[in-house]
Amino acid sequence: MTTSTDSPTAEAGGSDASHPDTVDDIERWFVVQGLPQFVVDYTATGMVLPRVVPVLTLSFLLTVATTLDAGGSLWRNVAASLAAFPVLVGVWAVANRLRGRPALRLPETVGPVVLGVFLFGPAVLNVLAGRPRVAAVTILGHAVLLAVAYYATSYGLVRMTTGNVRHVFERVELAVRLVGRTFPVLFLTVTFLLFNGNAWESTNSMPLVRYLALLAFFLCTTLAFMYRGVVAEFETRSSFDSPAEIRELCVDSPASRLASTVDVDPAEVPPLTEAERLNVLLLATYGFLGYVVVVTLVMLVFFVLFGLLMLPTEVVADLLDYPPAPVVTVRLFDAPVTLTRELVRVSGFFAAFSGLYFTVHAVTDQTFRKELDGHIATHVRKALAVRAVYRAVQGRSEGSGS
Repeated sequence: MTTSTDSPTAEAGGSDASHPDTVDDIERWFVVQGLPQFVVDYTATGMVLPRVVPVLTLSFLLTVATTLDAGGSLWRNVAASLAAFPVLVGVWAVANRLRGRPALRLPETVGPVVLGVFLFGPAVLNVLAGRPRVAAVTILGHAVLLAVAYYATSYGLVRMTTGNVRHVFERVELAVRLVGRTFPVLFLTVTFLLFNGNAWESTNSMPLVRYLALLAFFLCTTLAFMYRGVVAEFETRSSFDSPAEIRELCVDSPASRLASTVDVDPAEVPPLTEAERLNVLLLATYGFLGYVVVVTLVMLVFFVLFGLLMLPTEVVADLLDYPPAPVVTVRLFDAPVTLTRELVRVSGFFAAFSGLYFTVHAVTDQTFRKELDGHIATHVRKALAVRAVYRAVQGRSEGSGS
């Protein structure tokens, strides 16, 4: 009998096979959403590293700057630069010819040879110039750049950042409400500290590196609380109750047409791999981070303006027991208003503290958390629903191919 070919499942399978562009659209959608790990067979050599070739190429060519001598003459540096470019191009051409490729072709895939040329090729310039230490630093710098570019591309961090900025601007009213709910307590607490000499002395007496380390400590603590809240929320919202729920979540996505023809059993959706789970948790964390950044920046601007209006330089000098260092002075209502380095430091410290307070409050307060997580969870669940349809289609394609 051939009645099975007329069933919805078979019809869906035929639709899937005849519309490969839909699957391609879904994969592109994953990348745009900052979830490249959802793409099946997302390999480093074939899909990750080739996307960072422009960055690697630019860094490769800018290595010419390491051949410049700050104490040398202009003509000597110009001559060194003109000689360095042919050396770099020659290294790349030789590597291509040894692989049987056109000398100046950019790589389509990135393997050990290309990585080796990128890491060690620029160091040849400094070895020829008799500067082995600079060569070692160049190799280390390129290794760090490669690692950052690799992981940023593997997990879609650039796409996450641009998408997050867009979402925050689209939900300005939510950001305003969150700032409004956090502001009163922070204002009362920090206003008292602004008139406390110990706060000024402690933040301005420490070296800049130590001050930046303090801000980094606040940032790491904020991220830890944020990740804890995201993981707890993700565990409760990562599954689906019915195929109808998946279809509803796929509306306004490239998977909407497939979702209407493919009956996805939630129990048969493949579990997330470790890389996929990390990718989606990073996406949710970035969604949270966007609002934390908004709160922190708003509080930074507020503390700077409040300090300018309430704390003239004479009062700041009394708090510090020494004259503050002016950054810029403007006239307001026929009186000078001076922004000082000390006020910037204190405001930065209080803004970082505000970001941490907001995060802890958002994670622990259920009402606050529900309001913030609702938007982030909807976005994440939509992506998971699209993945469920995508993996179902991929599974049927593999089954029909076998």
